[in-house]
Amino acid sequence: MWAGSLTLAATTGYVRYQGGKHYPTDIISGAIIGSLVGWGVPKLHEVDDVNLMITPSGDGIAIGLMLRH
Repeated sequence: MWAGSLTLAATTGYVRYQGGKHYPTDIISGAIIGSLVGWGVPKLHEVDDVNLMITPSGDGIAIGLMLRH
């Protein structure tokens, strides 16, 4: 599963770069952020005493996520 996912992500990044849709830094940043999220979310579920709330926020101009502990 892991190898298939990595191959699909790498192929998509390569095709997007060749198509002129992304710069290499976009692809590298996306890989780093995706890897950290993919590693971090399961780690958060391993800890029993974490009270972390993620809520969407926005004011009509900007949107984002708000983290509360």
